[in-house]
Amino acid sequence: MPASHCWRHRWPGATAFYSADYGAGLAYFGITDPAVPRPSAEAVTFPRRILDAATLLPGYARSQVLTYAAVHNLRVVGDERQLKVHLGSDVLAVDFDELGRIASIRGTLGAASL
Repeated sequence: MPASHCWRHRWPGATAFYSADYGAGLAYFGITDPAVPRPSAEAVTFPRRILDAATLLPGYARSQVLTYAAVHNLRVVGDERQLKVHLGSDVLAVDFDELGRIASIRGTLGAASL
């Protein structure tokens, strides 16, 4: 893998995400430039994007769900153990375990989402 690699759309608050090896570890850069097009929020891609973000930056899963929702102007309701994200007519529930990690993502997708 090259020293610099782009993972587009994996960090919910950024439109692009880069990592670079600097010898002692990896540096991560999130690009939030408004000139870079932001992908639309879709129920069918939401789980993958959130899980990718949680894998790249573990320990902040709840915050990543809330950031994704805020960036896309989505309605969110819930508490410490579960957040429900409203994506149009679809609602996806993100459940968290006692350590704040994502335990499950579930919901029902309408025909328009598929």
